[in-house]
Amino acid sequence: MNNTFHVTVFEGESSFLIEECKKFCIDVLGKNFEHKIKKSACSDVIVIDPKDKKSIGISEVRGIQADSLLKPVECEYKIYVIKSSDVLTVQAQNALLKIFENPPNHVLFVLLCNNYKKLIPTIISRARIIRLENFERDKQNKDCSNFIYNLIQGNNFHVLSECGRYDKKREKLRDFIENCRTEILSMIRNGSLNVENIKFCDKLTNVLNLLDINVNQNLAIASIIVN
Repeated sequence: MNNTFHVTVFEGESSFLIEECKKFCIDVLGKNFEHKIKKSACSDVIVIDPKDKKSIGISEVRGIQADSLLKPVECEYKIYVIKSSDVLTVQAQNALLKIFENPPNHVLFVLLCNNYKKLIPTIISRARIIRLENFERDKQNKDCSNFIYNLIQGNNFHVLSECGRYDKKREKLRDFIENCRTEILSMIRNGSLNVENIKFCDKLTNVLNLLDINVNQNLAIASIIVN
C-alpha cells in the first residue's frame, strides 16, 4: 500500500465521524470483521480517545509507536483511530510524524477531527484528507427527497420509517422535518410540485408545533399520516 494512504484524516461532525470511520475499517479489513467492528470489538482496531482530557500528549503517541511494531492479531492490518486528533499537542504530532514517515507495512492511521487545519502542515501533507460535511449534506438531501416522495405518494410505512431513524433525537428530527417542509415550499414555488401539495407543509408545520410543546415524539410523528 502506498504510504500516502497509511494516514487518513476525516473531518466533520463527531457522531458522523464514528459512523464513517467504522465503514472505512470494514472496507479495509473486510466484511468478515464487520460485526466486530460495528460492536467496537475488533482487536486490530485500536481507538485512542481523549475523552474528558483537553489534549492528547506524547505519552499516548509513544504507546502507539511501541504497539505498532507488533503484528496484527486477526486482520491483515492494524488500524489506529485517534479521536479528536485536533487536540493532539504539537509534541505529540511531531512524534506521530516520525511514525508516518516510516510506517510499518501492517499499520494504518485514521485521525478524526472537527478541524483538520489544527494539525501541523507536515502531517497534513502526508495524509489523505476527507471532509465529510459535503457527504453528510448530500445524504440529508437524499433522505429529504425520499421522505417528500413517500409523503406525497401516501407511503405511510416509509414515512414513519424515515422519521423512526431519529428515535430519541428530537432536535435532529425537528431539523429534518423543517428541512423537508422548506423543500416542499421551494418545489411549489419553482413549479415542480402543484400548489395543492401545500397541505403537506401544513402537516409538517403541525409536527414542528407538537415537538416544540414537548408532545411525545412518536405521537408527533404519527400525526403526519392522520388525514
